[in-house]
Amino acid sequence: MRVSLPALISFVTLLLVAAACGDPSPGSDQTAGGEAGGVGDTQEAEVVDPAVAAPHVRETPSDRNVLALDQAERERIAAIEHHVLKLGQRGLAAIAGRIADGDADALRSAFTEGFRGSLLEEPPFRDVSNGLIRTRRVSRALSPTKVRDADAAAVVAQFLDWRGRYAGRPSVGFKVRTAAPSGDADFDGAWSGACRLQISGVSTDGGPHETSVELAFGLVRMPSTDEIADAEHWISGLRVLEVGEVAATHPLFAETAKARGIDPALFHDNWKAAAEDRHAQCGGIYLLDIDDDAWTDVLVMDVNGLRLFRARGDGTFEDFTRQSRLPPRTPPVGSVAAGDFDGDGTTDLLLGPRAYRNTGDGRFLDVTHKATLPDGAGGGYALADFNLDGRLDLYLVRTDGLRGAVQDTTWFDGPGGPGNQLWLNRGNWRFEEVAGPLGATAGKRSVFTACCLDANDDGRPDIYVISEFGPGALLLNHPDGTFEEVRLEDDDGDFGSMGMAVGDYDGDGRVDIYTANMYSKAGRRIIDNLAPGTYPEPILQRIKRFVTGSELYRSRGLEGGRPHFERVGEKFGLKDVGWAYGAVFSDLDSDGALDLHAVCGFISVDPTVPDG
Repeated sequence: MRVSLPALISFVTLLLVAAACGDPSPGSDQTAGGEAGGVGDTQEAEVVDPAVAAPHVRETPSDRNVLALDQAERERIAAIEHHVLKLGQRGLAAIAGRIADGDADALRSAFTEGFRGSLLEEPPFRDVSNGLIRTRRVSRALSPTKVRDADAAAVVAQFLDWRGRYAGRPSVGFKVRTAAPSGDADFDGAWSGACRLQISGVSTDGGPHETSVELAFGLVRMPSTDEIADAEHWISGLRVLEVGEVAATHPLFAETAKARGIDPALFHDNWKAAAEDRHAQCGGIYLLDIDDDAWTDVLVMDVNGLRLFRARGDGTFEDFTRQSRLPPRTPPVGSVAAGDFDGDGTTDLLLGPRAYRNTGDGRFLDVTHKATLPDGAGGGYALADFNLDGRLDLYLVRTDGLRGAVQDTTWFDGPGGPGNQLWLNRGNWRFEEVAGPLGATAGKRSVFTACCLDANDDGRPDIYVISEFGPGALLLNHPDGTFEEVRLEDDDGDFGSMGMAVGDYDGDGRVDIYTANMYSKAGRRIIDNLAPGTYPEPILQRIKRFVTGSELYRSRGLEGGRPHFERVGEKFGLKDVGWAYGAVFSDLDSDGALDLHAVCGFISVDPTVPDG
C-alpha cells in the first residue's frame, strides 16, 4: 500500500504534537475522533474551546512555515492531548472493564453526587438483508422526543442493559471524539467532550452482536494518571446522543481462501514480514472472466509474482497461472487493466507496459510488440468507451510519486502529479494519448484512482477523479469529445481522498459516489482544540478535510443543468473507518440492494488496534 511522505506529514497528530511532546505512535491511540457537544456539571453545554489568544501565524502563502504554530500553542495542544490519552487509555478503559464485568457498584462510584444524564428510548429492531441482520438506530438530533432525563442509577442500569444482551464477557471500549478543559490551562479541573462506547461479542441468541453509543460527557475534574483508573466521583454528566445496534443470526463471512484453492501463504504479508521486508505497494487483486464461462476468475499481482486462479464453477479455484502463459515472475504494477481491447469478445490484459491478448480459452498471447501503450508508470486505469466508437479506451491516473521526489511544496499546497492520461483505442492494439487537447488531465492532481459514471444522464461516460492533496474533479464528457472540469461541491469537501467506489446504492437510477479518506481521532481532537483565529477559516476547513474521514455523495440528479450531489456520509455513519483506501459497492447478501465494503489500514504498532 502506497502512502506518500506528504500524506504522512498531513496526519495532524504528527504535524502538531510531535514538536512539543514527542510523536505518539499510531497504534498507541486507543481513542477515536468525531464531533458532538459535552455535558457540564450543572448545565448542558457544547465542548468549551479554551479562550487562548490566537498564536502568530505568518500569512504569506508561499512561505513554507505558513502553517507553523508558535511554541506556546504547540505546548498547549500537546498538554491537552496528553490528558486525553490518559482519559481514554486509563480512565475510560477502566469504566469499560466495569461494564464488561457488569459491576454496577464500581460504575456508580465514578459518578458525582450531582450527576446529570439523559437517555434515548430505543426503537424495536427491524429486519434487513434477507432476515440475516436486524438493526436499530435512534439519534437525539433526529428524534428529540425520545430523550429522557436520567440520574446516575438509571445510566448505570442502561449500561448494564446494553451489556446484558451479550453471552459471556463482551468486548467493551471507549473512543474519545472531542475533549477540552473548561479553563484556559486548568488541566486538572473540569472537562467536557464526547466519546463513543462500543460493545461487541456474541448475543444471548448466539449470533454476532454490536452496540455503538455516542455520548457527550462532563468531568468535574481530570484525575491524575496514577489515580484515574480507580478514581471516584469525577464524571459529572453523560448524555446519550445516538444508539445503534446490529445483530446477525450467524457470522456472515468466513475465511475460506485456502480451502477453495487460493492459498494466502503464497503471497507477501506485511504484518508477518520483518520491518526491512515490508513493501508500500504489495500488488493488487483483479476479478475477470478469462474463459467466458460466466464464472469470475481471480488475478493476483504480488511481490512474489503473478498468480491466476480459474473458477471451476463449484465455488473452488485452480491455479491456472502456467496454463495461461502469463509470466509468473511479473512484479507488482499499479496499472493493470482487464477488458476486451481488440473487440473479439474475450477479456484481455494490460500488465504495466505489456499487453496480452486472450486467445479465447483463458490463455494469453503477448502482443506488446504491436501495441502502442502507456509506459506502465501509473496508478491504475478507469475503462470506458469515452468517444462512443465501440472500442474500449483507457484513463490512466498518476500520482506525485511518479516524479521520483516530492516537489518543493508543503503537503497543504498539494504536491502535484504529472497529470492523468486518456488513451483512445484506435483499433488493432493502437492507443493514442489525448488527455491534454481534450481537457482530461484533471490538472496536476496526485491521483490514486478514478471511476467512470454518467453523472449528467446524457449517455456519455464521465470521469470522477480524486486527489491525494486537494479537491477532486468531475470531468464531464461533452459530445464534441472534450471534457469540462467541475466540482461535486462548492468547497473542499472531497479534499485529500485516496480511494473510491461508484454505484446506485439507493436504487433511484442515479450513480452515487463513495470517497475513501483518512480519519484520525487525535487529528480531529487537535484541530478542534486550536485556539480561535489560529488559521483563516478557508485554510482551517481544508486542514480538517485531511482527518474527517470518508464521504458518501448521493446523486440528486441535475440542478440547473449540472450534476448535483448531496453529502450523506455523516448521516449513515460512514466517515470514521480509519485510513481508508480501496472500497467497493456490491450486493453482499443477495437482496438486490448494493452494500458498501470499505477497507482501511496502515502499518502501526499493533495490528489489533484500529488506526482510525
